[in-house]
Amino acid sequence: MDSLEIANQIALLLKDSDFNDVSVVAEMEKAVKRAQIIKEYGNSIKQIKDGRYHIRYEGKQIFKKSFELVVDEILRRQNQEGVRTLDSISEAFFKYRFTNTASGTYSKDKNNYARYIKGTTLAKKDLTKIVLGDGVEWTNHCLTVKPDLKEKYFKNVHGTLNQMFKFAVDNQWLAKNPLEKITIHKDHLAPKITHKDDELIFEDWERKKVCELAYEDFNKSKETLPLGIPFLFLTGVRDGELCALKWKDIVKGGIHVQAEMVEKRDEENRFLGYQYVNHTKTPAGNRIIETSQEVAKILKLIKENNLENGYPTKQDDFIFLREYKGNICECTTRCFDTRIRKYCRKAKMNIVKSQHDARRTFATNLFYAGMNAKDIQALMGHESIEQTMSYIKKKGANISVIAYLDAISSDKDIQNVI
Repeated sequence: MDSLEIANQIALLLKDSDFNDVSVVAEMEKAVKRAQIIKEYGNSIKQIKDGRYHIRYEGKQIFKKSFELVVDEILRRQNQEGVRTLDSISEAFFKYRFTNTASGTYSKDKNNYARYIKGTTLAKKDLTKIVLGDGVEWTNHCLTVKPDLKEKYFKNVHGTLNQMFKFAVDNQWLAKNPLEKITIHKDHLAPKITHKDDELIFEDWERKKVCELAYEDFNKSKETLPLGIPFLFLTGVRDGELCALKWKDIVKGGIHVQAEMVEKRDEENRFLGYQYVNHTKTPAGNRIIETSQEVAKILKLIKENNLENGYPTKQDDFIFLREYKGNICECTTRCFDTRIRKYCRKAKMNIVKSQHDARRTFATNLFYAGMNAKDIQALMGHESIEQTMSYIKKKGANISVIAYLDAISSDKDIQNVI
């Protein structure tokens, strides 16, 4: 196809047509691309003995009944190579996420993509042609995969999808996220499981009993790990922060929380163990917690016990150590969560609670002791006051709402009704 033939084709397309017709413009572009293919590959397209036409293109062979069909196939493959989909960008996306997000977030994105996005009609479609209807079809797919899908879980999955679209926008493969605000109506989602406040915090007798069991365990086993349980109730630290505490973090004025222990995973999302990172979950997490007499007592017991057992106690050594397969090593988050649940069962509690419930209990007890919410926020290492308030639960105290309302209406001192 020479220049004259291309010109003739374009002339035929334009005859009696609106130049602004998108289909006409597309055909013109196709004619030009075909001419470019013939110029570049025409001499390599050979007719073989069986009458078919053949070429090796990009390392793969093409066999067709005619020269034109070979050109059409090369054109199709070139168009396909130029199309970007969620599936085609996923490898680059996860390479980026692996080095730019926390291990837990990376793992969540990997799992969400594999279960809800990969291989779907949405994931195979040209990014630039995705419309709202594709999003609706995808949400129906999510409900098929998990019929009891809850709103919070869907937001989690949608968050991964949004991150993939953001990656495409940042790379200028897409102008904007077409499904940023896609939702599923609550009628199609499973109802949210609501917990009573007393199911999310330790009652006073539960806290005391669990701590009592921890001290008994320490005195019997001479392991320091049990002491981490009362330490959690007295400091409100996250379990990852507890595992990462070193002796150098005991400073004038308290405990400097400045690091955490996190899961370590490879690019294939395989769990490799835990690793120490010299930062907290958020900037607000870097804080100093004042040391109470009970916390000071626990730290003293740990150091004495570690020295007695031959565990290292230098400034850069971990406070909570354990022996695992004959080696002295740091504790992991599973150690403390497993231990606190064990004590809950031993205390015959109706509900087995977690280390995170101990953290909520810490915040709730401070609030009922009279500390203002902003100070509690600082101790908890929260980014927002809203997050702190969600940790503060109603305790089972017999406080009469009517008594408060009567006090307000009669200008009495409200404190007197408590």
